[in-house]
Amino acid sequence: MRDMRVADGFRALKVPGMASEYERQELTPDERQLPMTERLLQMIHAEFDMRADRRTARLLAVSGLNPAFIPEKLTYAADRSLDRNLITELATCQYVKHGHNVTITGATGSGKTFVGTALGRGAIRQGVPVRYFRTHRLVEDLAVARIDGSIRKVRAALRKAPLLILDEFGLFEISEQGKEEILDILEDRAGSGSTIVIGQLSIKEWHEFIGTPLLADAILDRILCRSYNIDLGGGTLRPRKPDALTD
Repeated sequence: MRDMRVADGFRALKVPGMASEYERQELTPDERQLPMTERLLQMIHAEFDMRADRRTARLLAVSGLNPAFIPEKLTYAADRSLDRNLITELATCQYVKHGHNVTITGATGSGKTFVGTALGRGAIRQGVPVRYFRTHRLVEDLAVARIDGSIRKVRAALRKAPLLILDEFGLFEISEQGKEEILDILEDRAGSGSTIVIGQLSIKEWHEFIGTPLLADAILDRILCRSYNIDLGGGTLRPRKPDALTD
């Protein structure tokens, strides 16, 4: 009969990964014959893996990202102009470490949101907190926060996020107050956080979209001065099934 006191002790010490791995080993005769040092190392690795999985789940839950968009599903067809080497480089998250930005542009259905979300998911897997917003919805949230007095708290949270993803930039008109809020957010994050900006308009059209020359200059300077640029080509990747993945 198996002695469960060891597993119970691990759980009492709040190392459930080690407890589960010990129980697995006890059910496998070959594992029980391994030297105790090797068995302990396997238990320790199991604990680290469990903690990493739990952290990933927590970060994903608060990120706002679509959990179905993962890096493994990215496609690199020639007409898409999606550089595998660049994606591989971005997957290291060094751009986040150095506070660099990423812009992703392309026509409707080209996979912009998928690419941006996949980069966000990759960052979360490495323990990097991520926040995802549709740009016009974020502007609306900031307007409400200004009215109810929580604007400082909201802006502090945005400033602290190592990676911020702004989707649908340029899709909806933004008020002058909203443009100023975006500039303030980007200014707060300059040098300390990375931002992925996703939009249907080409970068050369962003200045006209923002409209106000001084604000446009300031916003674009903070986005583009240290950025990687991804401009997706090719036709739509949007599946015909209404419940399928879309951009």
